[in-house]
Amino acid sequence: MNSAKKDDWRRENVNQIIRELHSTIKNIKPWVQFGISPFGVWRNREADRGTDTNAGQTKLRRSFADVLHWMEQKWIDYVVPQIYWHMGHALADYENIARWWNNNHFDTPVYIGQGIYRINGKKEEKEWKKTNPTELENQLQFNKTLKNIEGSVFFSGRTFLDNPLNINEVLKDKFYRNPILQAAHKKGTTNVPEPVYDVSIDKLTGKMQGISFKTLR
Repeated sequence: MNSAKKDDWRRENVNQIIRELHSTIKNIKPWVQFGISPFGVWRNREADRGTDTNAGQTKLRRSFADVLHWMEQKWIDYVVPQIYWHMGHALADYENIARWWNNNHFDTPVYIGQGIYRINGKKEEKEWKKTNPTELENQLQFNKTLKNIEGSVFFSGRTFLDNPLNINEVLKDKFYRNPILQAAHKKGTTNVPEPVYDVSIDKLTGKMQGISFKTLR
């Protein structure tokens, strides 16, 4: 088997896993939303349909994950591309990548994976250390200009505990002053999850944590 055929075989194996996961979930609990959080760069600029980037790895070639195909086939309910670079990055510019996902959504909800763990990090670029505004503020403002970007997912939650550059207050005051509605389900979804209350997070063994809650029924 030559290299090209081997790559195609590997991609098809991954495709089959995603297809069967989607089918299994929808057959058992059709209201459950199945999403994927891939590396932000699907393909680099030298390839057809790729982003204007030169990232060290890409999802299609290194992980054999053809996320666009999954979106086209409606095998995933949402996608969270991990765009953990700063705006103006020489090899992987945040704006170029976010704009690419905005233009290649295939009617699949896109939520940007924001790299807040980089904020004010000792080994991070100077862009992640600046204030008034912070890099994250600039990114969230840019997201608002992209009509097909439906929100953000922040990695990782530990950053909110550390609160670098007072980012919790910045987010609350400038972007999340009001409660956020739960994201709408796709059309045709008839089952809606029950509301929950008494949510608690409990420390488990090691670094693990567990979440528990009650339902109204």
